[in-house]
Amino acid sequence: MTMYMSTAFLSLSLLWNLREGRFIQNCAAKCEPIPLPQKPTLHSSDISIIVTTINTPDSFTSALRTWVAAKPKEIIIVTIQRDEARVRALLAPAPGEANDVEIIVRLAPRANKRVQMDVGIEAARGSVVAFVDDCVFWQQPAAILPSLLAPFEDYAVGGVVGRQSAHIAPERRDPSVVTAAERVSPLTGAAGASRAGRALIRTAILKDADFRWALTNDMWMGNALNTGDDSFITRWMIKRGHKMSIQDAPEAEISKVVMRDTKVYAKQTIRWQRTSLQTCTSLVLIDPGFRALWRQYPYLARKYTECSLSLPWALAHIAALIMVSRQYLWIVLAFVLYHVYGTFTDYRAFVLKYPWAVRGIWFPVLLDYFGWVVHAYCWPTLGKDEWLTRG
Repeated sequence: MTMYMSTAFLSLSLLWNLREGRFIQNCAAKCEPIPLPQKPTLHSSDISIIVTTINTPDSFTSALRTWVAAKPKEIIIVTIQRDEARVRALLAPAPGEANDVEIIVRLAPRANKRVQMDVGIEAARGSVVAFVDDCVFWQQPAAILPSLLAPFEDYAVGGVVGRQSAHIAPERRDPSVVTAAERVSPLTGAAGASRAGRALIRTAILKDADFRWALTNDMWMGNALNTGDDSFITRWMIKRGHKMSIQDAPEAEISKVVMRDTKVYAKQTIRWQRTSLQTCTSLVLIDPGFRALWRQYPYLARKYTECSLSLPWALAHIAALIMVSRQYLWIVLAFVLYHVYGTFTDYRAFVLKYPWAVRGIWFPVLLDYFGWVVHAYCWPTLGKDEWLTRG
């Protein structure tokens, strides 16, 4: 890469970032919550909640109370035989009978998230399934399901997700005890939690025999995948023409308990990035392919392609910066300062809103500016698939 090519590359990259930022701002300004219908065709009593769990956390009972308060048709908890006694013990303080909610415990043959999901799908009797992680709290139980069901009034909509935030207990909001992983979570929205942990999907889609077979037989590099279920569902729905909706309303917000162990969080970050690369590469190159994806979702096609090329894109920037710095150091400094200033506003708002997390500001900065290192590790390990937060 010559000096002039490097300078042109950095300039075009800067202009592209400015254009992309403005485009996102304009789209965000146009987004509005989907209003509640006057005569809804779906109600809370049409919902089957499916929770897959192993090594169930202590917060499960408190989270369960928020789901019961939403008055769904049923709550199906899928675990393994080893953990059945613990799950039933955690259920005792939060009985569903008082709210006319049936709580069912089902056992999967092995600890595998997709297999456990399939067991729950088989048992579900509601018109819509809500996949809920075992560490998720519903902030407004009485309002969340009506809000999330509103987009389903459009019969073309197959799946809906809502807002997400981090759930950090008040006693943990202390600079002397809070961990780096907890500090970063409010900025990342509960540390990038899986969308499948907050998604509502029409039961008819999930009950389809082809879907259930594909869910538990999804392969990558010869290995059956355990996690990445959210990405699989997205890919399945895109290919079959189902619309996906985001209900950006306060009533549709969930919060997720944050990992305290920074090492475990770092491992999960790697898994999330690996799953993202698997999904983007599959969507662009294999199923449904770039052309088919572009015809239906042109913006997603471009973003998935950018994700797939994120590592060479980052390396090209580094090479260009090194080349230009040999003669025009001021251009490099201006480029770096622009990016630092662009993130400063976010970090400043974060510090003002969460003063107890200020000492951990280095962690999101590290993730923002050295994410390409994680990608460099993920590419040669794309065949690995682990539920790293659980045993």
